[in-house]
Amino acid sequence: MSSFSFQAKTGDARLDRDLEVIMEGWFSRHSCDVARRHPFRRMIRLAEARRCVDGDFAFMKIAGTPGGPLRGKLQAIEGDRIATPSDLPKQYKSGADFVNGVRTAASGAARQYCICDRSDRGRPVFSRVVPARNIFLHGFYDRFDQVRGISPIVSSLNTFQD
Repeated sequence: MSSFSFQAKTGDARLDRDLEVIMEGWFSRHSCDVARRHPFRRMIRLAEARRCVDGDFAFMKIAGTPGGPLRGKLQAIEGDRIATPSDLPKQYKSGADFVNGVRTAASGAARQYCICDRSDRGRPVFSRVVPARNIFLHGFYDRFDQVRGISPIVSSLNTFQD
């Protein structure tokens, strides 16, 4: 088992120390997680678990207001909440529709993500559309054109079923 902590390597010992103090404070559950449930290390562990099961997950950067309590925090978005719901507002149903919750540019780059809530029946319900610049999407990718991650567990499901 190994443990890692943030280590600044700017070459300036004083700056490195100051950055490490700032990051140590940000890693607490009250400073990085908008829901204030998990410190950064646990968020990463949970995110990797979701990536293995769901194929991908996202962290959404929260801008908040300058100096406000939410500024600079992260919101974890589980992979099933990035979807194209049946109640997608008409303003988003133009020529470049969402596919699996992602609207891409002609080049294939993600432009926007559709974030959904879960209905009481487990179906995705439209919540908001977020610009791709505010999302860190992390998943398992096996193809160049792939937009969403696919869990490595999927390839073994038929074998397990048999």
